[in-house]
Amino acid sequence: MKYWWALIGIAIFLFLPGLLFFGVGIDLMTSEPTTNDEGEEEDPAEAGCMSLFLCTPAFWLPALFLLYFGIQGYRGRDDLDDVSSLLNTYDEISIAKAAEILEMNPTRMEKKIVKCIQEGLSRGRVEDGVYYSQHKWEAKMRTNARIEELKDLADILIAYRRIEISKIAERIKRTVPEAESLILETLEEGLVDGYISRKQHVFFTRDYLEQIDDVRMGWVCDNCGAVRDELLLPGEVGKCTYCGSLSKARGTMREKDVKFEVIEL
Repeated sequence: MKYWWALIGIAIFLFLPGLLFFGVGIDLMTSEPTTNDEGEEEDPAEAGCMSLFLCTPAFWLPALFLLYFGIQGYRGRDDLDDVSSLLNTYDEISIAKAAEILEMNPTRMEKKIVKCIQEGLSRGRVEDGVYYSQHKWEAKMRTNARIEELKDLADILIAYRRIEISKIAERIKRTVPEAESLILETLEEGLVDGYISRKQHVFFTRDYLEQIDDVRMGWVCDNCGAVRDELLLPGEVGKCTYCGSLSKARGTMREKDVKFEVIEL
C-alpha cells in the first residue's frame, strides 16, 4: 500500500477524540447524581454510557481499521524493500529460490517481484518462473536471436550440402568473413556437421564428403610422417606445415570423432 503513512496518521487523529469521549464517559459514570435548578435529579451515568459505548466506538472502530491497513501497507513496503534489494543483487534468480531466501510463499514472492518492477524499484522481467535483470534479459534476447540465426543458417548449409561461402554471405546479407564466422558458430554449437575448405572457400557437410571417393579427412606426410587434420579433395596436394614437403592424399583415412574442423591449406 503506497500511502500507509497517511492511513496511520488518520487513525491516530481519530483515536484522540475517541480517547477524549472514553475519558468523559468514565468520569460521568463514576459521578454522583445531581439536582438541577428545577429540583429534578439527574443521573450522569446515562450520558456517560452514551459517551463510552456510542461516541467512543464511532471514532475508535474506523481508527482500528485504518491502523490495520496502514500497518499492512507498512509491512508490504518493508517486504518490497527486501525483495528489491534481493533482485538488485542477482542478474537472474528463480522465484522459488528468492522465496526460499526471504522465507516467503512463492506465489506471494512472484506478486512482490511484479510490484517491484511496476513501481520501478527493480528493472527487469519475470519469465517462466525466473526473474531477469534488464541487462540479463536483453543479453538473453540477443542470445536467443543469435541462436535462431544460427539455426536458420544450419538449415541452409544442410540443404545445400556444398556451397561457396561467398554465396552464403550474399544470401544472409553478411560479409564473407562474417558468414564464415557464423558457419564456425553453427559447427561449434553442433547444429551442423561439416568442414570449411579455406583453399576453395567452400563449405561441405560431412555426409557429402563421405560420398566422394578419394577424399581424405586427415593424411600422413610422406617425408616426416607428421599427421595432418586437413581435408584433401580429389586431385589436391597437401603441404606439411612441419617440413614443408608436398604430399598427395595417400595413406589410410583416419577415423575422426570431432564434430567439425577448420581446414587450413
